[in-house]
Amino acid sequence: FVVHRRSLADLMYNQNSDTGCMHYEHFPRELFWDNADDRGQLVYHFVSVYNSLHRFGYGGKPDVLILDEFALLRRHIVNKTTRHCLASSHMRFVSLVKEAKLVILLQHIVSLEDARFFTSLADVDPQDRRKVVPLLVKKPTTMHPLKTTKRHAVAVKMMLEKYDESFVSRSGGDDDDSGRDEDTAQYVGRDVSSTVSSAISSLTWSHGRGTGAGVEGRAHQSNTCNKGEAIGGSGESLGNDEDDGYRTCHRPFVVFSTKKNSSNYFAKILKARAIEIGANPARIRLVTASLKQADEWNMVFFKNPNERASDCDVLIATSVIGSGISLDTHFGSFVAFLYSGVLTVNDDWQLIRRCRVGASLRDSEIDRTSILYIEEGGGGSGCIDIISAIEEGGKLHADIVSDLLRKCKHKSVRAKIAEVTSLKESLYFDALNRAYWTNVAEYKKSRSKHDELWKKRLEETLRPEEFQSVDDSHGYSDAELAALDDSLRKWNTLQAERICRKLGRGTTISSEEERKELATMNLRAGVKASENAAFHAAAVYFKAARELMGADGWANDHGMMIKLCSEGANACFICNDVEMMHKFIDEVISKDISVDEKFRAFEVKSLAAQGEGKFEESLSLSMEVYRQLGLPVFKNKPASTLTVKKELIKTKRAVKGMTAEDIASLPLLTDERVIKGQRLLELMLTSSFMSQPTVFPLVSFLLVNVSLKFGINASSCKGFATYAVLLSGSFGDPQRGREMANAVDLMLEKSGMDMERMKSTANVHNIGMTYPWTSPLHGCLAPLLKGYQWGLESGDTESAMYNLMFRSWFLVYVGRPLDLVQQELQANCDLMAYTNQLAIKYWVLPYLLLASKLRGVEIDVDEKDFESIEEHCLEMKMIAHRATAIIVQLELLLFLSDWKAAAKKLGTEDLRQFVPGLYPSVRYTFLEALIILKRAQDVKSFIKKLGLKKRALKPIKLLRGWVKNGNVNAVHYLHLVEAQLAALEGMNTKAAEKYKLAIAAATRGGFIQDRALSHELASEYHAVTGNDFWRDYHFDSAIKSYTDWGASIKVTQLERKRKQKVSDADV
Repeated sequence: FVVHRRSLADLMYNQNSDTGCMHYEHFPRELFWDNADDRGQLVYHFVSVYNSLHRFGYGGKPDVLILDEFALLRRHIVNKTTRHCLASSHMRFVSLVKEAKLVILLQHIVSLEDARFFTSLADVDPQDRRKVVPLLVKKPTTMHPLKTTKRHAVAVKMMLEKYDESFVSRSGGDDDDSGRDEDTAQYVGRDVSSTVSSAISSLTWSHGRGTGAGVEGRAHQSNTCNKGEAIGGSGESLGNDEDDGYRTCHRPFVVFSTKKNSSNYFAKILKARAIEIGANPARIRLVTASLKQADEWNMVFFKNPNERASDCDVLIATSVIGSGISLDTHFGSFVAFLYSGVLTVNDDWQLIRRCRVGASLRDSEIDRTSILYIEEGGGGSGCIDIISAIEEGGKLHADIVSDLLRKCKHKSVRAKIAEVTSLKESLYFDALNRAYWTNVAEYKKSRSKHDELWKKRLEETLRPEEFQSVDDSHGYSDAELAALDDSLRKWNTLQAERICRKLGRGTTISSEEERKELATMNLRAGVKASENAAFHAAAVYFKAARELMGADGWANDHGMMIKLCSEGANACFICNDVEMMHKFIDEVISKDISVDEKFRAFEVKSLAAQGEGKFEESLSLSMEVYRQLGLPVFKNKPASTLTVKKELIKTKRAVKGMTAEDIASLPLLTDERVIKGQRLLELMLTSSFMSQPTVFPLVSFLLVNVSLKFGINASSCKGFATYAVLLSGSFGDPQRGREMANAVDLMLEKSGMDMERMKSTANVHNIGMTYPWTSPLHGCLAPLLKGYQWGLESGDTESAMYNLMFRSWFLVYVGRPLDLVQQELQANCDLMAYTNQLAIKYWVLPYLLLASKLRGVEIDVDEKDFESIEEHCLEMKMIAHRATAIIVQLELLLFLSDWKAAAKKLGTEDLRQFVPGLYPSVRYTFLEALIILKRAQDVKSFIKKLGLKKRALKPIKLLRGWVKNGNVNAVHYLHLVEAQLAALEGMNTKAAEKYKLAIAAATRGGFIQDRALSHELASEYHAVTGNDFWRDYHFDSAIKSYTDWGASIKVTQLERKRKQKVSDADV
């Protein structure tokens, strides 16, 4: 039973139709639905694609299941093209994997992630060598010499020279075929078809075929057919025309491009060159996925690629050649253009090996040297692809559930829920969701480090003499290269104009009116692209529109220029084009226009400052614009506790007695000036939290009070959401805080208030900040991913990244396996950097560093220690970020049992004031109490012990209050610190009982790391009391829990401690 992607299954059927290898589209319906004989055995060998598995009725267990190109199949499974059949096809697929006696995974490069995706479906460890056997099969082919360059124009110039030289015969001059014998002629020019390579190819695809002539006979016959006679004798010409008026190509080659637009460009310039030198332009062939379905020659080529190769002097191909095609004949070398952000480096490598040319061609004629253009990292449009992948991944489970509920015939709602939940557990989260995040990480890494990874791949795979790096000019003049760069730029412009024509827009600019019309069209296209979160495309449209408006743009259309520059600045900000963003912003701000007209530019400037970590600058700017609008606001300086309490009392009085429904039913805000002010208060909330934490509650109270006075709008959601956070955390009223959060949820359901843009940011505050005070952390993970998708859909990239930030924190705090945590956090950090949300990245970096250090592995970031993170936060005045970094350091020191260093790092500063209402403040309180009590146990002075105990009572009191108010995530924290306190006071019975309660609560809540810590501390306690049985039991349990968590360094530490105990006992 063979499962392929669709294109490969098509190829398999075309090559094996005579062998009884049945194809999914050509099964008689009765066989397709019940393909088994009386004994329950499959009647045929069966080739299918993933999409059609749900149509296959056979219910038996296959002997052998072959998954060909399974790494690409993994990506195909989580692609949107499978959405319509995923629920049914994947269940069938999982059952095949589980039931097969033998599963064979075939792929050029097999990563552990690839293997894990499929083995997890059968509950098999991919590294269990009793069940999973890796085999390396080397084909007798090698990559021929490569010349690599990072300069696009150089690669194009080398390609054109290669084409020119391919018409010069190395044995007898230009186009001189004299002196060749009959045996040699078949290896030269368009008639090349290696018997050796064809035999290999036929053995691969045509095993068992018993009809027709041998391979060599067929090859010879195809190359000597009459003019106009196609292979197979149809008599229809498909490009094999011989015309003595054209020059003969002696060294045909392949041009491979990972971008379709570029492949069209190469076809254009090569055909132009063919006309110049007297070659046949029709022998420049282009193959793409779209042409494969529409172009006659493409359709024939994909049926028999190696037989139709002789139709080409140059074959230009996109990644469609990865669909089960190996070009083993005719071509001697290739030119590959590998752009970053399109495919991963592994995919690039596999696809150019499709062009490896294994044919044994005549040495005097063949040109084995190939050319590689490798775009530098950071280019391309990879972010759009990544975002699309994550969006699709998030929608996947919802689509599966809705499909099941729609088809489900159960009368009982409980039965429906049970079926959906079962599928959710077995189908989506364990394998498919992991596959999405793996793809995101792979694509992002390949995009950002494209050239570095390629250099490493070449150095590891090839000998030094097999590849050569070409310098920036390669001896070509600047004028030549500039002309080629200009040619490509004009081509891209031409493509944009063609798109405009498809949309019914004019492209010829013959007057100022038409120039303005085209600029208007680009502006509209940019706005539309921004609405669809395609900000890279939007930025291109806005730049083009600005260029078209020219120097007199402001004089000609004042209003259009304001919108163009303001929205262009926003698109460039999200695309990380900082230079162009500032040009747009400065152009608006420098004009003598009203603050209302400048408002959007000020808003983007404030957002950009936040993205760069300049929160003090953002706060000052927002306050200044707020005053320019004529609205009163407090000063940008630390607020006293008395001031905060005073404003809290006023706000509580204002909302006293109001339910969530009452708040959501308030009239809508209609005053445009106040609406702009509310948006500025939104920005102030973020900036003040980072740079002036004492001002943060004042901004929240002001947002709430303005909403109560003038009416509610989208910004009101953030005001009430932050008020809910403050009530839940800082002011100890989580139940009232939950009521305010419910009010936000109800407001989001209202129409006519631009609520779509607030869904993501409200999710950040409700799910990330308020709910953890009364709800399990585990239940917050999936909603945060949903909030991330809402942010992308609405264009609120900042809130999207904040959702990922909280998800990253909670993944660590709930005790997810550290390898998975590190993988997702690395992907999140990369995405935050790419979307210019650097400040949010510094919220996540400490947690990524924690996971890597506990695992003992390196991470792919610039900041590889906590000290550098702290220094950066101090330099950028990111107080809350620095406090979080310190809290995470305390976490690491605690898990590594470096209690002395932890106590020193703890110091006397109360970090809770810098992270008010956030879950790290809860974790910090737990760590603080634990570290102080542990330190008190170690000191000998009674006075110091008493002082430390007194200091520990404050965080313990806070934990007791939180647990009393319903914080289910802090229950095991409280049990563990009370166990340590009882041990310090010599209350042995109570201490032992509290350790048991802490372990039980951590186990029940799924906090595997805290269960491990509780076992470890319990072991130390029983060692002091002399109870060897419980000491050893808890010690072994701690090692097991830390192992399950993935903390390799900690496990090694404990094992070393065990060996030392044994050694001491022997002594």
